Amino acid sequence: MREESRVSKVLSTMSIPTAGLSGATLLHDDLGIDSAERVELIVGLEKEFGLKLGPEAEGIKTFGELCTYLTALQSRDAGEGRVNATS
Repeated sequence: MREESRVSKVLSTMSIPTAGLSGATLLHDDLGIDSAERVELIVGLEKEFGLKLGPEAEGIKTFGELCTYLTALQSRDAGEGRVNATS
């Protein structure tokens, strides 16, 4: 499942409509995600992806930026896993 689908899944569990999402969709302005929901979103994404999101996640403004950020975190964690496996 691609990142976009997984993020959409988390948004759906929060009762946020996911129809018509694009990379340019603004989390606050277009989806209406307020600060409390942003925390809920981050917790949901951490569970879904098995990752710990850093404080930089708070500054993400669009759906596309969020998906790109999660892809980068997964790549970083996968790289660290390979290093640790050979140590």
